[in-house]
Amino acid sequence: MAANLGIKILTVYAFSTENWSRSAEEVESLMKLFEMYLRSQKDHMVASGVKLDVIGDIDKLPRLLGRLCVMSEQQQLVVLE
Repeated sequence: MAANLGIKILTVYAFSTENWSRSAEEVESLMKLFEMYLRSQKDHMVASGVKLDVIGDIDKLPRLLGRLCVMSEQQQLVVLE
């Protein structure tokens, strides 16, 4: 984990605009993978002091994933501030 290495800020470039041109099946699989990871790691991230900031247009994400991102950001802001 980045925190173990003393890294305080880590930017992850996860899904570029060009990725939307992939097949619908591939995009859907990637979105499901991101959602599964975020759901499984959200509590651990908060407990570890990790703050999630989603950079980009959340409105382009599937509705449930977008809401999960917003809720995760808000939960972490409440805990960390």
